[in-house]
Amino acid sequence: AGLVIDRFPYHLPTCRQHQRIEAAGFQVSRTSLTNWSSRAIDLLAPIFDAQCGHVRESRVVAMDETPIKAGREKAGKMRQAYFWPIYGDDDEVVFHYAPSRSHDNVPRFLGSGFTGTLVSDGYDAYARYAQRNTDATHASCWAHCRRYFEQAKDAEPQAASEALTLIATLYHHEQVLRDRKLTGVEKLAYRTEHSEPVVRAFWLWRERQCY
Repeated sequence: AGLVIDRFPYHLPTCRQHQRIEAAGFQVSRTSLTNWSSRAIDLLAPIFDAQCGHVRESRVVAMDETPIKAGREKAGKMRQAYFWPIYGDDDEVVFHYAPSRSHDNVPRFLGSGFTGTLVSDGYDAYARYAQRNTDATHASCWAHCRRYFEQAKDAEPQAASEALTLIATLYHHEQVLRDRKLTGVEKLAYRTEHSEPVVRAFWLWRERQCY
């Protein structure tokens, strides 16, 4: 358990764990440390599978892909890979690993039968998934939307400011929900009364910018 905790939550490489154990006066091969970690992972696999199943049952999930370095590709260069975290209704996060950013990873990790709302950034793999799975609803992330208006402040200061003000109002209402600890029907009612008009105003503003 100590090996697994040091290695994964605290990112202590096997070589450094080996050095610490050796400094404490114990002779253990690095191969043994690697094998023990692998066996521990195998024991935890059923828990991970159960968590994945529970997250897929969520009404709303957020999904992303994060680049990581995983293994040596050649001398002096690490191989590019990705973590694909999925966040569910009950504050659970599961991290899937894939060697690529392929679109196929979304249905592979989320499943073909997901029936809720998928929140993501603008990577088109998620929109493609929702197009193929008509039971799923794709929702773009407001934080990513906001980022582009921040970047546009120098080029279009007035328009960017208007957009950021509307998005800030949405953020304010989300803070109210957290402060009041509203859930379920009460949260939905608050968002319908306060947040939905802001979203509609945002889309009307966007349409005006096109003319």
